[in-house]
Amino acid sequence: MKWAKMFNQPLNGYIAYLNFLNEKLEKFFESQKPFIFCKKGCAKCCKNAQFPYSVVEMKYLLEGLAMLDAPTQAKIEQNLKNILEKRKTFKGKKFRYDCPFLIDDVCSVYEYRGVVCRTFGLMTKYETGKLRAPFCTFEGLNYSNVLNLKKKTISPRKYKKLNVTQEPLGFNISYKYLTDEAFEQTFNFKFGEQNGFYRRRKMAEKNLCIDKEKCIHCGLCIKDCIAYSLEFDENNVPKFAQGGEDRCIQCQHCLSVCPVGAVSILGKNPENSEPLYAQNPDMILNLIKSRRSFRHYKQENLSPEIVQKLKDMLNWTPTGCNFHKLHFAFVEDKAVMDKIRDYVNTKIINIIKKVPYHKAAKKFAHYLDAMVAGEDVIFRKAPNMVVVSVPLNAPCVSEDPVIALSYFELYAQSLGVATCWCGFAQLCMQLFPELGIQMNIPEGYKPAYVMLFGPADIKYSRTTQPEPFEFYTVDKFEPQKTDFLKRVKYYLGGMFR
Repeated sequence: MKWAKMFNQPLNGYIAYLNFLNEKLEKFFESQKPFIFCKKGCAKCCKNAQFPYSVVEMKYLLEGLAMLDAPTQAKIEQNLKNILEKRKTFKGKKFRYDCPFLIDDVCSVYEYRGVVCRTFGLMTKYETGKLRAPFCTFEGLNYSNVLNLKKKTISPRKYKKLNVTQEPLGFNISYKYLTDEAFEQTFNFKFGEQNGFYRRRKMAEKNLCIDKEKCIHCGLCIKDCIAYSLEFDENNVPKFAQGGEDRCIQCQHCLSVCPVGAVSILGKNPENSEPLYAQNPDMILNLIKSRRSFRHYKQENLSPEIVQKLKDMLNWTPTGCNFHKLHFAFVEDKAVMDKIRDYVNTKIINIIKKVPYHKAAKKFAHYLDAMVAGEDVIFRKAPNMVVVSVPLNAPCVSEDPVIALSYFELYAQSLGVATCWCGFAQLCMQLFPELGIQMNIPEGYKPAYVMLFGPADIKYSRTTQPEPFEFYTVDKFEPQKTDFLKRVKYYLGGMFR
């Protein structure tokens, strides 16, 4: 499983919040001891229920999931699949299900469980004064020895019969209250969007419109649809096939391929698209050959017009499965960039001066003297920077950001803007979560890479002459069985060759 890729967001604030919450809940449970019958293996609160989870709760939960053995992970994955299958055919108002992380009536990720799971068993008191008993009360468990189950109120007769000093109380522990933004501000984190484990992607209205007067019934839109979303109707006019609207990945190929501009989709008018024209392949090849990583920049800002052109271009960069959700954070002002530069350089110098220093900072150790002397090893005095972030659930989480910055780099250099892929800056994004917060990276995203850019302070006069890569022409295909040793060598990338 590749769930570990989802753990790159900072969780310190959320963990501090959980510690605070646990301390409060322990006192609540202790004060209600005569009325609580929770015990290991009960699991009634984990079955036939709803489990609201926010983004940050899910990330922390998955951290615990990653520590489980493979067979347990496989069971949980199958449980999730079963829930999703049941959800597809559910037609009621409230979809209830057993927690997928419950294995043999024991929570497999107990220490990492979410907020609502930690409050199960206690009685909730709302701001209106209304009390709500946990549903296990009605199965003879918590508070059943003190509540009037018909009236759903505390029974003075039952309470007096217990002869205990503690009072049965309700607490302000509703999920809405415990995920309030006041806690986010206090502990410096964001809960993010809230969903259940069965979350389904909401399908947008596709609004396919065919101009019947323009349509020439050529079928190119149907032929080019990778999702097989379109078909002809009885009049040979394209329409959504059964289930086609849900399969549509919003790539707009149908709009683009139509030779007469008869197809409109997603509210896009083909008349607002630019016409395509032939490119000069020699000039494009020269641009590729002349691409360089710049490490010398003029100490001035780019014009807002140039920056806007770069931003606009990024809307056309391709993403896997057309999962068009990348996030770009631009540092457009040199003064802001200088503050980032000073902050990061100071932090790095302080880290690598310590012995032993953080292992992640090892790459910077060779440059300590230069950095102490004031050389900007990390950001190369670039006045501008762009940080691309990617949703953790993107189909091509590693590839999409690199493709986008490759497009950005070539277009920038065609505009006379210098660029540099900055692995050091990317490492700093991982070392210092506060940088990501300043970049306003959304919940559920991770910073993927950083590119420096700005006006060049150096000019290259000619292309380089790289050594050629190895190219192999596959002129036949005769697959043969391979023994175990050969497969191991292949999987390990030729380590033993």
